[in-house]
Parts: sequence; structure tokens; C-alpha cells
Amino acid sequence: MKIQDILRKSLNLKNYNCQNTINGLYNNVLIINNKYIIKKYNIDSIWNKENEVEIIKKMDYLKIHFVNNEYILTNKIYGCHPKFNVKNIPSVLKALDEWRERCSGMKLYNFWKFIGSLKIKDEELNKEYDEIYIEINDYIKQIASEDDLIICHNDICFDNVIFNEKEAYLIDFETAGLNYDFYELGVILYSILRQNNDQKDENFKKVIKILSQEKMININKLLLGIIMAYFVFSKLSLTNYTTNNKLMLMNRSKILLNMCKNRLSEFTIQ
Repeated sequence: MKIQDILRKSLNLKNYNCQNTINGLYNNVLIINNKYIIKKYNIDSIWNKENEVEIIKKMDYLKIHFVNNEYILTNKIYGCHPKFNVKNIPSVLKALDEWRERCSGMKLYNFWKFIGSLKIKDEELNKEYDEIYIEINDYIKQIASEDDLIICHNDICFDNVIFNEKEAYLIDFETAGLNYDFYELGVILYSILRQNNDQKDENFKKVIKILSQEKMININKLLLGIIMAYFVFSKLSLTNYTTNNKLMLMNRSKILLNMCKNRLSEFTIQ
């Protein structure tokens, strides 16, 4: 089914403006008339589209106008994607808590186990990922258990949070599943580190203090969450590359994997 047919059928739109956004690894997104978002899922996506659809149905700020095996059409959330900083972290935490409450009771898969089970084409690299995954799990067992698993967005970087004058809104729920809360918070810290890669940065230290105090979570867990985030995004970069983006994603994956290994080698539980 073509996009123009979807817009005509669901919104009675015959003439429209179409704006491209940055394409993700597993979907392409278009903005229609600055009012609607249409997402096209890649056929070989590793994620469960139905999972995202069910979550969107629980969000009162999102409305599904059309959905099939390939596309989903929703309203657009107005706002911006500022980088995470000290001022907007409380809004992100509030949005996460409200989102989890709405999704309570859903039967979701274990995201962290799923990442561990993913295989990539390079056998030697697969072996390295498996060894790192085992080492991270050894630390997880020392500070947490499967009873600590909660519903997580799992990709709560600043690209997936929209801010307006009142509050923050979460978008893109393809990766939602069960995980540890310190991974979710680790992704927030990972997003900040992506901006300058300096753990001694004052902004980073203020945010980690906010997270540890507001969520009453041990800093060791937050630091392990960062390591897990580097691991996840490194591995995911290698699961769906094309001829056009292969070199870029392989370089990105290598950088993230090295960051993961460096932080893991320095990590200790105090």
C-alpha cells in the first residue's frame, strides 16, 4: 500500500507536504503537513512492531490513524529534542514513571537477554560480545536479580524524548521490554557522555547526582548501566547495516565497544 493511499483513506488527504526525518536502523519516518507522523518499518527489523502498537494505544497523547504490517500513522507531538541536561532530567524521569504506570500489566520480553542472544555475521566479534556479556552479567548478579526487572523504554536517548513548555513525552517504543532500571538510567547518562565523553564534566556529575538521589539508586548501578548502554548500542549497530551505511555503523560500533571495554576494565563494586 502506498503512502498517498494511506493518507487518502485514513485522513482524506489528497494534497500534503512530506518532510523526511533522520532514518533509524529499523524504520523510516516522515512528517506529514507538520501534523502527522508516518513510520515505515523495515521488513528485516528485529523488533516486534505489534509491541509498539499496543504501547501507543495506552498513550493519551498519541492517536493511531492507520496501522498495517508495514506502516503506522499517528499524530505528531509538538516540541523539540534538546540534549539532556540538569534542568530537563526531572521531566524525563516523570515521563518515564507515567509511561511505566500506563504500561503496567503488559507481557513484555526480556530486552537484556534478547540483546545477549543476538548474533552478528563476524564469528570472532560474536565471541567477543559473548565474553563481554558474560562479564557484565557477573556484575549484574552481584547487585541485582531478575526480581528487579521492570518495564523499560530501553532507548531513552534525547532523540526519543520530546519537550514542550509543560512536560516531556516519550516516543518510539520499538525496543520497550523488561530490563533493569539502572540500564534505563544508564542510557540517559550515556546520551550525555555522547555529547562530550567526559565523565568529569560538571553537567554529567550533576545529572548522576540527581538520578542517584531521586531514584535512590547506588552509583555503582548507574555506572554499570552506562557500560550496558555502550554494549547494547555497539551491538545493535551491527545488526542491520546496509551497503550505504555499513562503514559508518561499523566504525560507530567499534568506538562504542572500545568505550564499553575501557569502562568495564575500570569498573569495581564498592
